[in-house]
Amino acid sequence: MGGIQFGREVKRVRIQAGISSRQLSSKVGKASAYVSQLERGFIRNPDYDTCCKILEQLGINEDQIDIVLEHFGIVSPQILEQQIQWSERHSEEEEMKHRTNYYERKMERLKRDVHSISNALLDLIYPPDLYKADLVITNMRSLTEDEDNFEFLCDLFSHNLSRIDRVKRRKVLQCIKECMADPNFQEEDGE
Repeated sequence: MGGIQFGREVKRVRIQAGISSRQLSSKVGKASAYVSQLERGFIRNPDYDTCCKILEQLGINEDQIDIVLEHFGIVSPQILEQQIQWSERHSEEEEMKHRTNYYERKMERLKRDVHSISNALLDLIYPPDLYKADLVITNMRSLTEDEDNFEFLCDLFSHNLSRIDRVKRRKVLQCIKECMADPNFQEEDGE
């Protein structure tokens, strides 16, 4: 978003409120053409304090002003300073992680975990049910073949599913079965 979209919204609300652009400019202590210029996109980066005054004059609740302004990418100097400080801290943390080989160590640990999970999975399902093993492995592989499926897999397993009780597990499985039974759902060939 930005100042141009904010100006358009100011115009819409101002007209609804029945206030002229000159009156509004005067009420916020600006030159008579200020609001008109803002509304027409000539002021691309309006300052935070003036935007607050405009919204106050248009009757926006004080507790909603920052929310509205943030929607248009207009933030208070304090919030901007906090964002800068966070960004600097984050950059320092990332630099430290690279210097200490944090990501390489984490990747090695993840590889060990994946290997351990694979072995545990095979121990659980082999030899009793090779069909189930093949089905699980095939479906897991299909969830890693493209970005959209992988995001779904990550979203699904970002939750500790082991904490779900048996009743809720049945509900989750029932929901999946219903989705799969939906006539609008079609499996790809060969699956």
